[in-house]
Amino acid sequence: MAQNRNSWPPSLLTSTSDFFIETLKCTRCKEIPVIARTDNTGKIYCHDCASALRESSANPGIQNVINNLATKCLSLRSSSNAGSLCQWIGTIGQWQGQHNMQCPFAMIACTRCQTFHCERRQMRQHL
Repeated sequence: MAQNRNSWPPSLLTSTSDFFIETLKCTRCKEIPVIARTDNTGKIYCHDCASALRESSANPGIQNVINNLATKCLSLRSSSNAGSLCQWIGTIGQWQGQHNMQCPFAMIACTRCQTFHCERRQMRQHL
């Protein structure tokens, strides 16, 4: 099960100035867009927030900047094993391109029953 997200929590970004992050946030939800869209005035939106607009378009320049931001793993969350967290750090582009497909902490669905969901590292226990 891929993690379908429209925005990236700014709290996961590393070593980036708050002012710079503010300039990249979605105008409405205030998170970093996974797919950057802009309106005709140049304001930035995530895919969900842009869907409420009459017109918006992809912004490859902003997207490139976002994809190169340093971040912690999006799979970083409380786990059933306290203190056990993904330690990966890379760029948003690297997370989307490869880490998400390998992260032991990413939520996945069982390919056999299609109803059970757990962290990738726990799937063997289910099978």
